[in-house]
Amino acid sequence: PVGTYTVSNMEADWNSPSWDNGVAEGRVEIIEGADAYQGRSLRVHYPQGSVGPGEGGAQWQVDLGGSCDELCASYRIRFAPGFDFVLGGKLPGLAGGAANTGGSKPDGTDGWSGRLMWRADGKVVQYLYHPDQPGTYGEDLDWNVGGQRYFVPGQWHTIEHCVTMNTPGQYDGSVEGWFDGELALSESGLRFRDVSSFSIDMFYFSTFFGGSGSEWAATRDETLKMMEAAGDV
Repeated sequence: PVGTYTVSNMEADWNSPSWDNGVAEGRVEIIEGADAYQGRSLRVHYPQGSVGPGEGGAQWQVDLGGSCDELCASYRIRFAPGFDFVLGGKLPGLAGGAANTGGSKPDGTDGWSGRLMWRADGKVVQYLYHPDQPGTYGEDLDWNVGGQRYFVPGQWHTIEHCVTMNTPGQYDGSVEGWFDGELALSESGLRFRDVSSFSIDMFYFSTFFGGSGSEWAATRDETLKMMEAAGDV
């Protein structure tokens, strides 16, 4: 129903996630009318000064009820007019195993994650945790095939990204992304795993400002609207 999106709503809609940030705190709501996308949409709030999922935005992990070696996820997204992107923030994506984030570099036997991010000025990147990432934190893969893509505040964008897991121990995995229907990311030769005990196991609903330091914080109360588009095996 229109109004505050409750924990019971989330549990019914998303396969009963075992935890969440932001829902019980009232930072998620269902809206309709001119601000929604053709009916009703999910609106997420980022309070001024918030950094990380404990202070702003929302996140939860959706158990897919099985594992896939290839999966695509798609959604529509609209940043509020005048949205200040600051240094960046997280957006939903796919993950598997331990869904490594937060500086937990994968070792090939635990897990991986492939959320999206907005960077400064709305720059679109895939934020990928994988064993061969160059640093402790996830690697940015620019959505720049045919030119770098940027989110435009006040405009609806359609995001689709597809992940193909690698054969354990081999470098034959890939990530592709489409921005408003145009190919924007095509990265192959990836290694997500060295074992067969995990693949693509979950949809990771995750959005917040950060990073972790105050330099990432929302400069004012901000909102983001989302609408499910599709999911394909």
